[in-house]
Amino acid sequence: MALQTTDWHITKAQKNCFKCLKPFETGETMHSCVEEDSTTFQLLRQDFCESCWASSEKQKTTTNWKTIKTP
Repeated sequence: MALQTTDWHITKAQKNCFKCLKPFETGETMHSCVEEDSTTFQLLRQDFCESCWASSEKQKTTTNWKTIKTP
């Protein structure tokens, strides 16, 4: 079963880095990526701080973006 466009639901940014669990501070740059879970076919969002993103293989994902944490 493939993910249909009508099934898309991407969560809001998380409060902590996916890898190191450090809380994001207002004004901090964060990187996000979305991948499809091959078992549930749900979209999974993961948010990373700069240092964890730099050391992550997630940079190779098809869907990723960089943003700034807002209040």
